[in-house]
Amino acid sequence: MIQKILSIPLLFLQTLGETVVSVIKGTLIDLTEFALLTFKLVWGKTIKIREKILNIVKYISVFFASPFVKLWFNFQNMKEEMRVQNQSSGFIGAMKAGLPYFMRFTFGKRGLAVTAFNYIAPILSIAFLFNVVTYATSSNFTLKLVVNGEFLGYIESEQVFLDAQADALQRVNYVGSDNVIEIIAEFSITNSGSTERLTHRQVANAILENSDFTLKYAYGFFIDGICYGAFLESDKPLIDTTITQLLSEYSTGEEDEHVDFLNHVQWDEYAQFLEESVVNPREIIAMITATKKNAEGEEEPYLPVAVTRTMEYEVPVAFLTETRMDDNRFIGQTMVSQSGADGVSQVTAKVSFVNGVEVSRNVIDTQEITPPKPRIVLHGTKPVEDKEISPMVPIQGQFIWPTNPSLGITQGFRSGHTAIDISGSGARRSPVFAAGDGEVIEVSWIKHGYGHHIIIQHGEEHGFLKSLYSHNDQQIVTIGQRVTAGEQIATIGTTGRTEGPHLHFEIMEGTRRLDPRNYVKRP
Repeated sequence: MIQKILSIPLLFLQTLGETVVSVIKGTLIDLTEFALLTFKLVWGKTIKIREKILNIVKYISVFFASPFVKLWFNFQNMKEEMRVQNQSSGFIGAMKAGLPYFMRFTFGKRGLAVTAFNYIAPILSIAFLFNVVTYATSSNFTLKLVVNGEFLGYIESEQVFLDAQADALQRVNYVGSDNVIEIIAEFSITNSGSTERLTHRQVANAILENSDFTLKYAYGFFIDGICYGAFLESDKPLIDTTITQLLSEYSTGEEDEHVDFLNHVQWDEYAQFLEESVVNPREIIAMITATKKNAEGEEEPYLPVAVTRTMEYEVPVAFLTETRMDDNRFIGQTMVSQSGADGVSQVTAKVSFVNGVEVSRNVIDTQEITPPKPRIVLHGTKPVEDKEISPMVPIQGQFIWPTNPSLGITQGFRSGHTAIDISGSGARRSPVFAAGDGEVIEVSWIKHGYGHHIIIQHGEEHGFLKSLYSHNDQQIVTIGQRVTAGEQIATIGTTGRTEGPHLHFEIMEGTRRLDPRNYVKRP
């Protein structure tokens, strides 16, 4: 019994192993077949490519091997001829017969020497060119500078000397002087190896040292390249303090602010200057703290101060007007369904000032904070019937004058008269317009009161108010009809209790009468 129980898992493992081996064998067979099929397909599709490659290899092989093959055949012919002559004429005859072959073999058109030269010469030329380029690029060519017969050193280029010459002339001249230095320069190209090159400042110092001027080490004060004098090292703190004070007058201390003089001002290079140009620092301070007149004749600092700072500010964004078609309104009738409102954007700009006055503004970023609200105007597309259209443009949520603008209020809202009466010259049969969009809920006639009258129920945009129009002559709407602001609904008459042609106009909130003058204004 135990043997039967133990044989079950063994049988399972044996079956599992046989299954795995079978799957692996099948997979390997499938992969091998797939690889062979792929190889056959690729091999068959690349016949032309293989032929081209084989032809190229053959051509290259023939090109390089043919000279040596010819040499080999010439050598074999020479051996055979010498053997034959050796047998018939001896050693001397063999040498005479072999000499022409040897000369052709070695120096002929296809000889060994020519063939070797044809292959070796290009390689030697490339190697020679490479060495020349390497030498040229690794060599340290510079200009040797000689001034007035004195060797000064080596410089990178002629521009270094020109800068030094200008520097030297600046340092021996100041406002009001015209000193001249005789400078005769000679240049020659040389390979100086690792010799240090002189800067233009070092060359200028050498030129001045070799001149006849009496020099002194000091700090020169330059404005736009012109020397206005020099001061001693002990006076530099006083000049630095004055400069700092001049700049700080226009500085706000903001992190990204740049404050500097509008002119190019230099005062911090310690060098040799003409002794007579060294002045009392108070003279320089008096000059730079003074004022001068600009082109417009206005006083401004002697040294204008330029400030550039990044500023953030808000600007309005003008709204646009959108035009939409409305088939609920008559042709020629318009209405502002949404009033426009400007938006707001935050602008980041680089703003430049000179002496505190803005001179330029460069916008670098704009971020919208509040988008503008467009003004929407509805234009009617409904064909006009035998009606007049109000010339006024209604605005969403607002009532308009209910008749011609030429007619005005003849009696206002008061106790016992909860309306306004509108009349004037030519009032009879003048058009009565709906004061706002809504639905006609009453078209009635009362003999001794309103006479012919109309009531319109307005919607949410008008706070669900109602408007009443009475003493009408002709009424041209019906109950349940939708009307739009400015659409004609009647004509002014004298029906009901009235002393003359006029429009009796009321605004109602439920049954409570409101003063219409708070809702409509005569244009």
